[in-house]
Amino acid sequence: MDDGLYGAIVIHPKTGTQKPFGKISTDPDTVKAMEEAEADVQPLLFSDFRHVTWKEGWDIQLASGIETPCYDSFLVNGKGTIECLSPEKIASLLRPGQQGILHLANATAFSDKG
Repeated sequence: MDDGLYGAIVIHPKTGTQKPFGKISTDPDTVKAMEEAEADVQPLLFSDFRHVTWKEGWDIQLASGIETPCYDSFLVNGKGTIECLSPEKIASLLRPGQQGILHLANATAFSDKG
């Protein structure tokens, strides 16, 4: 599980629910395309993704003494984005409680994984 979980999801509207397509677009061709897509439902695949293997993650946790239950990306149909914050940006976002944790650990900064 630590090397990524994934699964399919299909979302069906509640019976009798008014379709929102006209609120999304007033273009008849676009509305028709949405109606056709609804008639041919395809599952969405969701997954989490880490940039290290479970073994590398375990070694990081043992070395740091801190559990790191975070993932680098969440993918939808195999696609996603990554935003890696600089150490300066991470430092600018620290709250006093987090700074206290760093002080207790004799550390100067969180890693890019927090």
